[in-house]
Amino acid sequence: MLGSETFMGLGADLNSDLQQKLDQIATVLRSIGLTGPSVFEQLSLLMYLKMLDELESMPAGDAVLFPLQAERLRWSNWCLMSGPSLVPFLRDEVLPYMASLAREAPQVGEYFKDSA
Repeated sequence: MLGSETFMGLGADLNSDLQQKLDQIATVLRSIGLTGPSVFEQLSLLMYLKMLDELESMPAGDAVLFPLQAERLRWSNWCLMSGPSLVPFLRDEVLPYMASLAREAPQVGEYFKDSA
């Protein structure tokens, strides 16, 4: 464990169960040499992609972000990819697509604009 250090110094602001899980993720990332803000930024982008996929999967959800032609870019369609195929797919296809959504979903496009 990280001792008294907590994930990004958020400590008491987070639910203790969530805090513990985030601390465990941070510990694993640091143990394999991944440190710095970019790692956590990338992790937050991945969690956001999962959340967007779940929102669009709800019965009342309209396919605003992932119309039929972009279905392959949904989290649920690539989350089991790994290694050499995942990184280029995210870098070259998913993140640029999400950044291009300025008209359809301005807040999403803004969130991803610097990731592509």
